[in-house]
Amino acid sequence: MTRACRFGLMTLLLCGAAPALAGGEPLYDAPPAWVQPVELTAKQLAAAPTIVLLDTQKRLEGGKVWDYSDLAYRIDNPDTLTAAGTLSASWIPDKGDLIVNRVEILRGGQVVDVLKEGAKFIVLRREAQLEQRSIDGMLTATMAVPGLRVGDVLRLAYTTVQADQALGDKVQSLDALPAGKFAVGSGRVRVSWPEGAPMKWQAGPGVATPQPVLKDGFETVEIAYPLPDQPDMPMDAPPRFRRPPLLQVGSFTSWAEVSRTLAKHFGTEGSIAKGGEIAGKIAGIEQQTADPLTRAALALRIVQDDISYLANGLDGGNYIPQRPADTWKLRYGDCKAKSLLLLAMLREMGIQADAVAVHHSDGDSAPELLPMPADFDHVIVRAQIGGETYWLDGTSSGSRLWNIGEVPPFRYALPVTKDGSDLVPMVQRPVTHPDQTLKLVLDQSAGVDMMALYDATIEVYGPVGASIRSMIAQPSEQARRTFAERALGSVLGQSNLLDYSLAYDEDGAKATITARGLTMPMWQFERGTAREALPGLPASGFAFSPDRARPAWKDVPVQMAGPFVMDTDLTVKLPDGGRNYTLQGREVVNSEIAGATITRDAAIAGDTLKVKERLSSTMTEIDPAALPAEKAKAARFAGGKLSVLAPADARRSWDAGPADGKRYAALEAAFAQLIAEDAKKDPKDRDAAGYMLRSAFRFQTLDWDGAIADMTAGIAVQPSAAAYLTRAHYYGEIGRYAEALADTRAAFELDPSPANGIAEASALAQLGKYDEALELVDTYQDDAENRVSAVSAKAEILGMAGKPADALALLDQVLAERPGDPGLLNGVCWTMGAWNLEQDKLLQQCTKAVENAEWAPPVLDSRAMAYFRLGRLQDALADYNAALSNEPGLAPTLYMRGIVRTRLGDKDAGGKDIAQALRISPAVKATYARYGIEAP
Repeated sequence: MTRACRFGLMTLLLCGAAPALAGGEPLYDAPPAWVQPVELTAKQLAAAPTIVLLDTQKRLEGGKVWDYSDLAYRIDNPDTLTAAGTLSASWIPDKGDLIVNRVEILRGGQVVDVLKEGAKFIVLRREAQLEQRSIDGMLTATMAVPGLRVGDVLRLAYTTVQADQALGDKVQSLDALPAGKFAVGSGRVRVSWPEGAPMKWQAGPGVATPQPVLKDGFETVEIAYPLPDQPDMPMDAPPRFRRPPLLQVGSFTSWAEVSRTLAKHFGTEGSIAKGGEIAGKIAGIEQQTADPLTRAALALRIVQDDISYLANGLDGGNYIPQRPADTWKLRYGDCKAKSLLLLAMLREMGIQADAVAVHHSDGDSAPELLPMPADFDHVIVRAQIGGETYWLDGTSSGSRLWNIGEVPPFRYALPVTKDGSDLVPMVQRPVTHPDQTLKLVLDQSAGVDMMALYDATIEVYGPVGASIRSMIAQPSEQARRTFAERALGSVLGQSNLLDYSLAYDEDGAKATITARGLTMPMWQFERGTAREALPGLPASGFAFSPDRARPAWKDVPVQMAGPFVMDTDLTVKLPDGGRNYTLQGREVVNSEIAGATITRDAAIAGDTLKVKERLSSTMTEIDPAALPAEKAKAARFAGGKLSVLAPADARRSWDAGPADGKRYAALEAAFAQLIAEDAKKDPKDRDAAGYMLRSAFRFQTLDWDGAIADMTAGIAVQPSAAAYLTRAHYYGEIGRYAEALADTRAAFELDPSPANGIAEASALAQLGKYDEALELVDTYQDDAENRVSAVSAKAEILGMAGKPADALALLDQVLAERPGDPGLLNGVCWTMGAWNLEQDKLLQQCTKAVENAEWAPPVLDSRAMAYFRLGRLQDALADYNAALSNEPGLAPTLYMRGIVRTRLGDKDAGGKDIAQALRISPAVKATYARYGIEAP
């Protein structure tokens, strides 16, 4: 949430020539005399990878940094010719010059001097990061190299000379050290400085710091690369364990010296003009309240909200802040400018405060680094109020009195003071106010397999809430609606919005999203029981299982995310009046696990489930010694995951009857609203979602005519192959095969895909047009991507055409080509069982299919048919029961279980199964009659 002001690691060209030497155009000259040029031999060129040479040499002297870079790379192919055939070099003119030393093409032992042939660099003056609200003053010179060919080696050497007005005679240098798989023929970093200069140097991590070599009055350190592979570190390790190797050289003797050097530019005396606008703002704050903390919060709000962010690196702006009066006049500034303005306001009100330098992501590495300004990339303010320390970030947003005590995740800070300061830790304190709250009411009274209505309110506070303020203010209704849909989708998954509103409370720094809509069923079925994993609970996905198995990782702590607090208040109106619905898991929780605190209170009362849950986490490190105990606590918590169990006899959609109108009234009203609102849209913007959803609902509740009518209306609004295929399925379930064929053909016309062609072939077979169906499906049999589905469809058609042995032979042939294919194994099992073929192999084949498919219900159904054909009715019943325990609405399985139960003497249960199956799918009777199986 913090916009970092990157003035350190992100701009390595920090120190160099005085402004008088600066130039806006590149110069052309030989490299400095101290440079040790690298000669590339023919042997080196032949053996080197694409990057032949990467040589960096620096000289730190007299408050300047001379930076010589020499790069050679091979043009391996036409893509490289296009991508790398344009050279570029960057520099900051107000800090120094760019001196081009050489541009050469090495070709077959010949050297083409591109500069001597008259080629020059062109300067691009566009600010590359302007879209990121950053003006760094950097220029880039480019050259499209003339005459370059594939197979050439292109070499560029240039020198930048830089100084930083803010650092005086102090210098600093920082270079990344490539390691591991970085492929380069020859690479090094070489840094030198005058003998006796008060210079410090350091390499690491994982790199031995070299000792300087004295020659000709200069000391030099040198590191060749690539370095050996650095140890892998787990991604949940603190950043200091994962930082890349660096070589640092600088003339700062301590953190206190860095602090004093920067402090020269952060004085506030006289920066607030009496009677000026800033003074007026301060007076307004002082009149509003006498409380210093409230005053600080109000001042911070002014800096965050009234001053836009723009990083300005011009005129020494890397380290020198814009003056408060200029910032107020321009109404923009970077982290330094905003912090200096806030600092001036606080001090004017008598509040003790200092600017502090921090790093936005790698702050915990600071104590390990060589002291220099480049270790930081951001500036904020530290205020001391009432004996407490407050860290105030003017580039953030949404800071108010209620969250002013929160500590940003920067870990260490360097106070910028006239007397100099050491690093100080930024100690986290518990977050007392939620970052996000969710109030969700789910009406699932229609049933465990029906859509649910929801009312949701999401409140997002502080910086996160402020970050979505611009989206709330969008003039586009569609953009706002899409934002609301995505916000609810992150909680509920697929849903349809009925009503919504977006609001932002400036005083409370709170964004509010309210919505009402429809969501898909959330219940999962297993062994006859419906279970719902409750949505929106912040700790539902909480886990702590860090991997520290490697010996090298055993002493590495775990970095926890944070700080944050999330609250959920969930209410669920249960089906069937809540009768026999029970909670599973831990209903009451008050646990501290790995720096996180989880509280929960859940209970069912009548037809209503209520859950309140909070997850808070601090940005803490878990010591390696504590990992086993914390992992054990996390495992115990995960074992108590909260869910709701429905009773085994919970009403299902196919149980619907005339008396269920009241139960479904709210859903019907929601569908009607979607349809009515869609009808108001421009025809090109309509989506027919209301018709499609209501059609699916009516199909679920066995209202065949209503389902077909709604799908027909939806097709009229927005025709699609999927809609036609869905209506074809509806027609097929009630035996209207001619209409089903017409719809599959319409689907194929819209989307002539193999899958749609195969669907048409299956529809033809239902009408007895076997030859036409086989001719069509043969079109796709040799298509590798659709081979299995085409072969399976063909086998079914062959069986229907009276050629089941041919069907089995076809499946066996393809299975030999694709042994273990789950679909083919099931197809063979089903074909053998349905058509009563090869009983001696039947059970072995079907058991193999079941095991390969991990006891999936359709495959269990196939093996149950095998048992039925073999007369093993109890075994058949066991498989039918197992299949229906996971998918109780499988009409073919219900039908056959009814027949098996009847033959076993349980005529009442069997009759109920058969009747239920025929209600769900009237066509199932004709399907099994084809196999010679009739219900009694």
